[in-house]
Amino acid sequence: MIISSIAGVVYVNGFIRAIKAGSSTVGLGLDRLVAGASCYIVEIIGAIILITGHIMGIYVAAIAMIIYIPFIISGAWLLMVGVHQDLNQRQKDRK
Repeated sequence: MIISSIAGVVYVNGFIRAIKAGSSTVGLGLDRLVAGASCYIVEIIGAIILITGHIMGIYVAAIAMIIYIPFIISGAWLLMVGVHQDLNQRQKDRK
């Protein structure tokens, strides 16, 4: 529960900083922020359910983690796309 809370705060804080910096808009939509934060919240809820003694909590947390995997993969892909677009823009600016 504590680790999911810390990870969720880091995720949201990083997202907000990236939006404020405004250097890249690739993958910085509100839908990604809400979906990612929701996965962390569901993980925390699953941990609370597990702590209260119900085995269902581990299933809730595990499902949230499995749903979050595509966000991690697509986030890495969007990072690569953003870097590529930035490099192309810098090359155009030099010419």
